Amino acid sequence: SRLCWSFFIVEQFDTELFNRGWLFNVGLALAGLEDKGFDCIVIQDIDTLPEIGARVDFHQCAVPTQLSSEIECYGWKPPYLENAGGVINMNIDHWHVVNGFSNMYAGWGGEDDDLWQRLSHSHLLQSSCGIFCDDFESKQTKRAIMRPPRGQGRF
Repeated sequence: SRLCWSFFIVEQFDTELFNRGWLFNVGLALAGLEDKGFDCIVIQDIDTLPEIGARVDFHQCAVPTQLSSEIECYGWKPPYLENAGGVINMNIDHWHVVNGFSNMYAGWGGEDDDLWQRLSHSHLLQSSCGIFCDDFESKQTKRAIMRPPRGQGRF
């Protein structure tokens, strides 16, 4: 089957503090205006690209998934179990349930952890630490965002 892809590049042009959550919400709103009925909506920073040959699966969004689960600067793992940052894939219904990102975080940081809380409160954390259990001691029963198999989340 053929996949239909659209890219929305959203950039902040004012002199205010950077607001990553607001920018992602603008992109989500623009995608919602399209007449294509997207199955999955992936948010990611323009400078976060998959490693060549990583086999990242951008079209699986039955549950919210952190596609960038193996990041080089964090030793090829997420920085911490409760992380919901980087490249996130969800279907449009999930984005509506969590109400996108918070617009309250100006500057760097906070919006990813807030998204994790929104996912948790909405009962959308459908995984455990999974393949990363050894990396996060004593948290094996804690709910986490879904992450792809090793080798398929390398960014």
